[in-house]
Amino acid sequence: MSHSIVWLDNKHAKIFEFTEKTKEGHKVDRKEHHTHHHSDSAGKEDEKKFFNALSKDLSHFQEILLVGPGLGKDHFKKYLEEHHKDVLQKVIGVETVDHPTDNELVALAKRVFKAHHILI
Repeated sequence: MSHSIVWLDNKHAKIFEFTEKTKEGHKVDRKEHHTHHHSDSAGKEDEKKFFNALSKDLSHFQEILLVGPGLGKDHFKKYLEEHHKDVLQKVIGVETVDHPTDNELVALAKRVFKAHHILI
């Protein structure tokens, strides 16, 4: 069984995985997305590609916590509602956090998973 906390904004995502073997959490992926500035439609298409790739990377987790500053995490959740309901069902929470360190993200994940009775 594995769990994940994902920090994301509109351009980056950091994925941390927790398994029975890696109770401390470790970074498994970092996605980046570069928006083309020539039109809104190209930017939206880039965002869809970014969110699609991120969805595929998250599909194997049992529970997912989405965190980040601004609206990126909310836009991703809306994307999941429309395109990847299987991944959306695994999202146990969405929280606003600015730019925490990796250690702060791991600590937050442990607190939230514990509150949901998920042992990591």
